Amino acid sequence: MKLTNIEILRKSTNALLALSRGIFSAGPRAQLAKYLNSYVEEEAFYTQLRRLDSPRRVPAPRILSEEFPEGLFVSTSSGLFLLDNGQWTQLLETKGYGVAVAPDGQVYAVCSPGEDSIIVRARLKRGTKGAYLTDASVLCRFETRYHPERIHQIAWDSHTGRLLCANTRRNSLLSIDPDSGAFVDEFFPFRDRFGGTIWTDHNHVNGIAGHYGKLLFSAHTVGVNGSALGFVEGRRVRMYGFEGRGVHDILLHDGGIVFSDSFRSTLMTVDPSVSGTLMRAGEAYLSAAIDAMEQQVMIRGVALRGDISCVGASAYTRRDKRSADSGGGLLVFRGCELLEHIRGPFSQVYDVLPVNGEHTDKSPPDLDGDALDALFRRDVGPCIYDQVVEHDPFVPPLR
Repeated sequence: MKLTNIEILRKSTNALLALSRGIFSAGPRAQLAKYLNSYVEEEAFYTQLRRLDSPRRVPAPRILSEEFPEGLFVSTSSGLFLLDNGQWTQLLETKGYGVAVAPDGQVYAVCSPGEDSIIVRARLKRGTKGAYLTDASVLCRFETRYHPERIHQIAWDSHTGRLLCANTRRNSLLSIDPDSGAFVDEFFPFRDRFGGTIWTDHNHVNGIAGHYGKLLFSAHTVGVNGSALGFVEGRRVRMYGFEGRGVHDILLHDGGIVFSDSFRSTLMTVDPSVSGTLMRAGEAYLSAAIDAMEQQVMIRGVALRGDISCVGASAYTRRDKRSADSGGGLLVFRGCELLEHIRGPFSQVYDVLPVNGEHTDKSPPDLDGDALDALFRRDVGPCIYDQVVEHDPFVPPLR
C-alpha cells in the first residue's frame, strides 16, 4: 500500500519522538513533540487546500430550508461545515473558529493548524454532488501558540469593506484589508488599573461585529466572576458588565442585544444540572426548552430568521476533551419551542452563519452612541468602563 506524504510525515515524526526518549528529558521532549506535531498539522492543512472538491458528507434532518434556503455555515472543532439540503458537508477539515461572508460571496474562515491562526478565503461552489469550496488561498496568518489564543469570531464590516477579527491572543479588535491581508488597525479596549494597555489574552476577547462604523465586542472574563460586552465609537470605549463568565457572540436584533451566556455559571464549573442559554433583550430567552433536554450543552453561535432561532450546542466538557467527533450540533427553535436537535459529526460549535453572511434578518438602523449605551445598560448590565483610549506606541506590532 502506497503511503501519502502526510502519512510518511506522521510516521517519521513518531519515529523521531521515540528516538528522543533516549536523548532528552521530559521537558525538552514535550517541546519537541509540540513543534513536530504542529508541523504535521500545518502540512496536512496545506495539502487539504489543494483538494477541496470532494468533501465528506453526512446525512442530517431536512429542516430550515425555508428560513435559510442557501444553508448555514457552522464552524466547529472538526472544521468548517455547511448544513444544507439534509446533509452536513465538511468544507474544511482543520479546526477553526470564525467565518464571514462578503457581499460578493467571498467566504473567509479561520483555521488553526499547528501554532498559527490562518484566515482562508475561498468561494462556495455547488455541483451535481453538492457544495464545496474552490479558489482557496491564505489571506493572512497570526502567531497563536496556544489553542485558546486563536483568532475567534470574525465578521464582515459593510461600512468599511474590511474584515473584523476578535484577536484573542492580543485582547484586541483587529481590522484587515480583505484583498491584501494587511493589518489596517488594531484597537485594544482594555487597560489595567495603572492605565497600561493589556495586550495579552487576559480578558479573552471572543466576539465582534460592526455597526455603521462602530465596533461591538464580547469578552469572556472580566472581574472576579463576570464577562463584559461593549462597543467602540471612534476611540471611546464603553463596556458593560454581565454576571456570569463565558459570554460569546454579539449582535443587534429586533430592537435588542443578543448574545450567548455559554455556561450560565459564575464559577465556570461543570454543573450537570445547568446548560448555557441565549440572552435576548436582557432575558434568558430559551432556558426552559434547553433545560428540559437530556444532554447538557454549552451555547455558542447563533443565526436568527423570523421566529426561528438556530443556536450552536457544544458538548459541555473540559477543554482537553473538546476534540471528539460527537456531542455537538444545532438547536432549532420556533419562538421558545425546541423543534429539532440536529446532531453533527463534531464536539464543539464555534459560530453559526447563514450563507448570505447575515446573522439576523432584523438588524436595526444606525444607532448613535447614546442609543447604544441605553440598549447595553438595559440588555447587558451597568456600564463599568467609559474612556477614550489613545494609541499606545509601546505595544509591539502584530506578527
